[in-house]
Amino acid sequence: MTPVLPGAERSTAVAVLITPGLIQHHDNAELRARTNAYEEIVPVSFLEGSAPVYDELSQIIVRQLGIDEAAHRIGLIVRYGGRTIVGWQRLADQAIKWHAEGTGLLRGSEIAAALAVTHSETARGSSHRDTVLAYIEASGSAVTRRRRLWSTALTSIAIVLTVVLTVALAQSISARRAQLAADRAADRADADRLARVATSLIDADPDLPSILATTAHDLAPTDLTSAAVAQTATRTWPHTSTPVGYRPRTVTGARHVPRFAVGESDKPIVHVYQVVAGGGANEVSRAEVPVSRGLAVEGFLSPNGTTLATTEANPGTIRVFDVGAAAANPPAWVTGDDRLFGWIDDDRLLVGRGDRLLGVDRRGGSETLLTDSQGRVFDEANVSNNGRFIVAATEESLTRADLRHELPNRTAAVKHAGDVAINNTGDLAAAVTLPLATTVTFGPDTASVDELKSFYLSNVEFVTDRLIYGGGRNGTFSLFFGNEHSAPIRAHLDGSVFAALADGRSLMTTGNDGYLRIWNLTVDPGAKSYVSRTWKSGPVGLSDDTGVVVAPRLSARNQIRFATSTDVVVTGLSGYATVLDAATLQEIEPPERRRRREAGKCSDCAGIPGYFSGLFSELALSRNGDFLASVNPPQIWINRYSEQSHYFDGAAPVGISARPPRVTREGGEGVGAVSEDGKSVVVADDSVVATISAGTSPMASKEYPVQRRPVGLFAGGASPGVAITFDGYARDSAGTETRLPLPAGTELAACEIPTIDDYTCVTTQGRILRIIPGRASEIGSVGDGFAPFAIRVSPDTRRIAVIGRSGVSLVDLGSGARSFTPTRIDDQMITDVAFSPSGDRVLAVRVDGTVVALGRSEPTPPPRALTPEEVRLVDVPSGAR
Repeated sequence: MTPVLPGAERSTAVAVLITPGLIQHHDNAELRARTNAYEEIVPVSFLEGSAPVYDELSQIIVRQLGIDEAAHRIGLIVRYGGRTIVGWQRLADQAIKWHAEGTGLLRGSEIAAALAVTHSETARGSSHRDTVLAYIEASGSAVTRRRRLWSTALTSIAIVLTVVLTVALAQSISARRAQLAADRAADRADADRLARVATSLIDADPDLPSILATTAHDLAPTDLTSAAVAQTATRTWPHTSTPVGYRPRTVTGARHVPRFAVGESDKPIVHVYQVVAGGGANEVSRAEVPVSRGLAVEGFLSPNGTTLATTEANPGTIRVFDVGAAAANPPAWVTGDDRLFGWIDDDRLLVGRGDRLLGVDRRGGSETLLTDSQGRVFDEANVSNNGRFIVAATEESLTRADLRHELPNRTAAVKHAGDVAINNTGDLAAAVTLPLATTVTFGPDTASVDELKSFYLSNVEFVTDRLIYGGGRNGTFSLFFGNEHSAPIRAHLDGSVFAALADGRSLMTTGNDGYLRIWNLTVDPGAKSYVSRTWKSGPVGLSDDTGVVVAPRLSARNQIRFATSTDVVVTGLSGYATVLDAATLQEIEPPERRRRREAGKCSDCAGIPGYFSGLFSELALSRNGDFLASVNPPQIWINRYSEQSHYFDGAAPVGISARPPRVTREGGEGVGAVSEDGKSVVVADDSVVATISAGTSPMASKEYPVQRRPVGLFAGGASPGVAITFDGYARDSAGTETRLPLPAGTELAACEIPTIDDYTCVTTQGRILRIIPGRASEIGSVGDGFAPFAIRVSPDTRRIAVIGRSGVSLVDLGSGARSFTPTRIDDQMITDVAFSPSGDRVLAVRVDGTVVALGRSEPTPPPRALTPEEVRLVDVPSGAR
């Protein structure tokens, strides 16, 4: 049974009207030949019962249903796919029979497809859906029990045979091994099948892809399932889904507690939900609000979540009452012009009264003027998540107001804003405008207006000071971070997506599919960038001249290394290097800054950088973190790290005059590395490999006639520098080029080279190879589709980090365990990873310069929290065919 998902492309369909005359002149074979070109055939019988043609298809009998109902069913089949409707009817019949008789459970191989059908629009509108879900759960449990009983029986037989005869034991072990091998093969086949289904549903369903990918990987961690986990994690965010028995229309959140108010679209009812531990939301109260006209009511929770204020679309309809109490009458202070926009604090409401924006005491009605618009009515307003700033919109403009009165009011020309939001620092606001949304940056003296590169948003919300949520009108939302934004994330099956933030952490979305979803947007709001003191125009190395996305190359990206067990060095593309405390990830004050601060010679000491070599220099860190090289022709400097000063002043810097191949920051294709003893620097591009040493002969280089892109460099003191190329060659600065022992067609993505004859590489297909003279062996894999561009090996060589555009995969070579950290926003893509000397910490630096800690080797949490019931629903044991 192949379910057709709502919204998918529909195949051509034909309705065959079967009358007595048709039967008289055409037989079944002729009718089949005439309709063979159509994927959907809908037999419509005008006879007393079923027609003697198309007897294996579900027929619509007009005389039993009537013309109107028959036409309705034909329309449903053409719109949603007959296979889905027939499949759902068959599944519902099986479930009803099971419920009545207790027999006829599904086979293991049928469970995933049955679960997919339950998410079709046909199933969601059926009164039998709960019965079917229970039927699928019972089938999964039964298959699991059968598998356990079979395993127990085999174990008992083996014990008996051990007592009876040693030869029989050997035969039993051999048979068991064969059975286990068959089971493993079946598990891999089932897992790969589920992985394919998961990736195919990424853009169609918010929940199924992550459930299926995680289940597939648990069943058998194959390359395909690893890739599916990576892809679903990258294209989705962790979340939980809560079904509701109505169609939500509005959602707002309490600022200080994880509570949301959700208004229905068809009834004047507001529900209050509390986010529970582990995800999901429980309803704590519901209020039916008397309305003057229409049915739409919007509710706003006070910051502490104990009081609810409601309003209709028309002005003058404000009501305020305690959560859990009956809806109260409008307060006496409400006028016919009052528009409710939310809460300022637990006592004051944010109210627009004509051209004035007011803070109004909810009990006595005392007013505080926040701003006025000189004759224009305020249509929209909102409060920042910290309660300090107000943003309000009229038909012609958008205004920011500071409730502390520390910053002046600012106004920008923004017309027809449909929804507005402002960040906690008051310097950035967002507004829904058509066709493109708008952002406003408030400077000290002016306000600048820009476009948010997304069409037809439904609402906006600040998740952090720079991360903006934008709800779409097709069931998706995107996250905007500066000029970067995530791919559209499937949040609901269809309709406009509305969202609200509560307690600064929980984001709830609503759509037209009858679900509320709570999203875990882990964006490290407190992370600080340490690698750039000026605004970047964009990360270097992320796209080529044609705009095609490419991976960062070797040293041409932000890097990170442990200099000691407690000190971490971070370098950036703009020539900066900073030292952090490994435990706190806070910057260790550089000596020069400390001296100037203590001498009172700087007004803004924090703005003085640590190490800075120039905007057009290339920085390279040695593998042990002891040396930092700055390549800025015609001068190259090598600096040593000092544990005492926590800075690169351990010895006098070594300066070398040389002109190696152009580095990336100069517009060239060169990349560099510095040796662990600080005696040499290697720079290579597609043609040249050069070794620059601090001796009498400062540079030895070799230009090769065939261009080959370098993916790994070795700098070894007195040894010639070596570059490993993407197509499997090792070429050095002395002119020697050798072919590595790789299978034909292997393309390397990145290599780590601890010694001159020992390479650890990852291929573009995600295979991890160890290459030594004369032999290459596969030691692990992260799966195809990972798009790797860097690899790092732990000091004990037991763990490997593979870095790709979709995230970072940590592989434990001993146990085979893998954990995955996805990249969901390009501007937060991880570019380098460092293992601590003891192996107890793994730190990463991102494109934006922030440093984060990665998990040890625990399994990656699934893309969203799964309940035990959900896991059982999609359990697909092997052997159940």
